[in-house]
Amino acid sequence: MMSLRWKILFLFISQVAIAQKSPASLEFFNTVSDCATSLGGWKCLELDLSSESSIENDSTNGYLYSWSLGDGSRKPGDKVEHCYEAFGSYQISMDLIDAETNTVIRNELSATVDLYPEIQLSIQKRSEDLPPSFLEFSCHYNHPELFEPDHVYWRIDGKYYEGKKVVHAFHTAGVYVVEMGIEKNTELTGLITACATTEITMSDSDIWTTPIIKFFEASKKSSSAGPFVKSDVFCQVISQSENKRSATYPINFLMSQVEIKENEEYEILLFSGNSFTQRKKFNAAGLAGNELYGALKDTLSSFLLQPLNFFKAVAFHDGEATPSMQDNGLNETAELLLLNPSFKIEIGSYIHTGSRIEKGMQASLQKATTVKESLIKNGIREERISIASPDNNKSLINTCSAISDCNWENSALNNKVEFKITGSNYEH
Repeated sequence: MMSLRWKILFLFISQVAIAQKSPASLEFFNTVSDCATSLGGWKCLELDLSSESSIENDSTNGYLYSWSLGDGSRKPGDKVEHCYEAFGSYQISMDLIDAETNTVIRNELSATVDLYPEIQLSIQKRSEDLPPSFLEFSCHYNHPELFEPDHVYWRIDGKYYEGKKVVHAFHTAGVYVVEMGIEKNTELTGLITACATTEITMSDSDIWTTPIIKFFEASKKSSSAGPFVKSDVFCQVISQSENKRSATYPINFLMSQVEIKENEEYEILLFSGNSFTQRKKFNAAGLAGNELYGALKDTLSSFLLQPLNFFKAVAFHDGEATPSMQDNGLNETAELLLLNPSFKIEIGSYIHTGSRIEKGMQASLQKATTVKESLIKNGIREERISIASPDNNKSLINTCSAISDCNWENSALNNKVEFKITGSNYEH
């Protein structure tokens, strides 16, 4: 029976991956170099405490050092070599011996030595019962009955994790290197490490949000949108019965961030830059696991069958601080904001990198302020509108040296004011 409340990943991601950002993992990969691909495999040891001996090892003084090697063997001297017949754990000690009576005066060292057969590491991946774009990676090795690492670290696509099992979401198609490192702290030989890597390929079909992202990108190109409106595709899930909304997340994080309740109906909203979709309903009643993922994927894919809504750019004439009379983008923007009272927008006015850059900055601010004041007069609350400064947003600065040196597209861009959606505060 399905529980009343659960997250889409059944919250197990947080259980198998200790942290999305593991400081210990970051330190491991930044400090360990030439990491071996295996460890163990030896049965012979050289035990040398000659530099630590407090008394000269000389029977003429009446004292000797002697090693008890844990397998019934004993060898004299503060430096010895010994080979064991079998792998395993052995309790060893170095004792100060009375040479005449052959009795132990005191113990100089006691430690456990662990001799492992050669431990070969491997990385296994799993995608069953996980949302599309997610993979689980786990640490495997031979002889688990004899060996258990103290720590397992991962570096995947710039993210650092710790744990024997971790889950990672891949947000774009491509070839990725998955790196794993282990640490084992041994009493006698100290910290030992080993590493393994594997390469995986994620295709567009593996990244189920890729078609939606490309859909928004193509729409921006067709509308001649400038670089200011470039943005991730964001998703918001709105609960219908509880009058609640989720925070807005990049769509690739939807499956791991948004909370879903049984027998609940939702609305889904997508937006990116200056474009957005109409809300679509999603019913989670009776759905769990792959059925839930599939239904959610189908709902999101249905957005591709409908055109996007745009906040159109406002055009200005050269050298003027009022919009062109022929341009109706400002009126359409006000209408869209009134129809979608949850949206907050940012206004960006382009300038070019000519010799009169300070004057361009002033003109940019003046145009953006003119547009903001016009929207407020049309009934848009001031707190829903912000202005982007070219000082802080370099995408508003055109790369042409002067208007006369710009091509037609860049010249037209210098006279544009564009709108970018910065968030959605949903209210019924």
